Amino acid sequence: MTLKEILQIMVIAFCIGITGLTVGLFLFHIAFMPDALLTIKKLGQMLFLVFAGDALFFIFYSKKELTVKQVRIRMIIHLAAMITLVVSLILYWGWLLPHETGWIMLVVAGTLVVYAIVAAIVFYRDRKTARKFNEVIRKYHDE
Repeated sequence: MTLKEILQIMVIAFCIGITGLTVGLFLFHIAFMPDALLTIKKLGQMLFLVFAGDALFFIFYSKKELTVKQVRIRMIIHLAAMITLVVSLILYWGWLLPHETGWIMLVVAGTLVVYAIVAAIVFYRDRKTARKFNEVIRKYHDE
């Protein structure tokens, strides 16, 4: 992937990530901690968490086109790094405690959902671009 493509994906992922995290925390607090307050510190931590997760997209950077196998391997590495980062920061900041495995698994599941949504959006965006290229090529050959 080129740097431009990675930055585009990072913007999409940041918007989806911050929205997903905000909605998830809102629903969690409504259901389990209705009196809790969102402090500026926690808001900053949320922004950092999503930004740090998006920075991991640089795993896909390559000056030459990656093969399908290389992309899949990098996706696995990226997903593992993403989950490790999210869980590590959440435990470090004390949002959850290490013995709260059920909640940690819920965080992992939420991370997987957001990852799947971003992957689907990128896939459909790339598919749309490929169709446009094919259409231009078809028009060129028809002339």
